[in-house]
Amino acid sequence: MFKLISLLFTSAFLLLGLVLGVLNPHLAEFDLFFYHVEFPLGLAMAVMLVIGMLIGALLIKMQVTQLKWRLGKQTRLNQKQSDEMVHMKKQLLEAKQQKSLDAIQPANQNNHLPSP
Repeated sequence: MFKLISLLFTSAFLLLGLVLGVLNPHLAEFDLFFYHVEFPLGLAMAVMLVIGMLIGALLIKMQVTQLKWRLGKQTRLNQKQSDEMVHMKKQLLEAKQQKSLDAIQPANQNNHLPSP
């Protein structure tokens, strides 16, 4: 499925580039201080489109990486808190069991007292 979507997007952008090239055959001059270049306007627009897409992809990749890092950090924190809750529940259960044993033992000791 991903390959089909990727193929459709690639085809759409190739078609867009072809349309840009056909509809804008005029030459555009670019003066870069010491260098002078003439490109077809369609080619210049296509190059700028690709550069813009690359910059956008880089920004999105940086945001996704940051969010993944935050998610990993939060997952570790959640696991630590979960382990702590399990440990505290065990301690509470042991305390309740000890309390019930302490309540039973004095009653048993009173029943085994010798009669005078």
